[in-house]
Amino acid sequence: MFGRSDTSDYVGFIQANNFYVSFGTDIIAFSKISNLETTAEYDIIQEGGLNDRVHIVYKSNTQVGTAVFEKAVHKNDLSDYDKIVQVGSNFDTVNVFVTNGTVPQKLYVLTDCFITKKSLSGFDASSSELLVSRMVLVYSNMNVVPV
Repeated sequence: MFGRSDTSDYVGFIQANNFYVSFGTDIIAFSKISNLETTAEYDIIQEGGLNDRVHIVYKSNTQVGTAVFEKAVHKNDLSDYDKIVQVGSNFDTVNVFVTNGTVPQKLYVLTDCFITKKSLSGFDASSSELLVSRMVLVYSNMNVVPV
């Protein structure tokens, strides 16, 4: 099914290459986002007696998620990317909109966000690779919101 190039095989699937990100009211396009995940923490309790299984107790989350955002640096980039996205910036929410063209299909909401790192891929005069800006953002929780 997925080995062919016939696009009819992908009806109903959401492509991962159509997305944009909002930081408050500011919208920024990225070329890649990785490490979006959510986890649940738990304790395993074995009680004495004649219990035939362990018990799993969920606890409140004590770890954060870490997402990496990548964006090619363009000489004519007129966005305020460097003003909006600064190390140490806090955001109540960061929204990742996944679209089908212009129509949002899914919304991932990251809460209690903090930018911990920005870096460039490196300058190499002997290479034709693009200069890529990377940003690392930590967040306390990720929710999927229906659109």
